[in-house]
Amino acid sequence: MLDVPTDEVPLLKLTSPRELVRTVAADACDRTGIVSMMRSDGEFLAVRAPMLIDEKGRVSIPGEHAEALRVRPGDELGVTDMTDGFAQAPAGVAAGSGAQPEKVL
Repeated sequence: MLDVPTDEVPLLKLTSPRELVRTVAADACDRTGIVSMMRSDGEFLAVRAPMLIDEKGRVSIPGEHAEALRVRPGDELGVTDMTDGFAQAPAGVAAGSGAQPEKVL
């Protein structure tokens, strides 16, 4: 078992909790990053996904990514915005690329 203090992992420092407000078409998204879900049984799921973050800080992702995470509107997700490149976080896919869900962890 790997035991690492999460406050010492740069990528995790950039992850914030955000409410999933709705699903949207990939081409409507203007950001990209890692979206994750920690289930109550300890299962951790994550996908690289296009996303929208609204003025209230809530996130919207494409339906196929929500399905891969098994989440629905109202659920709290971990969001790591990687749109601006490695200076803030590792580079992601182009915003709105419509990339299919990819398990990263």
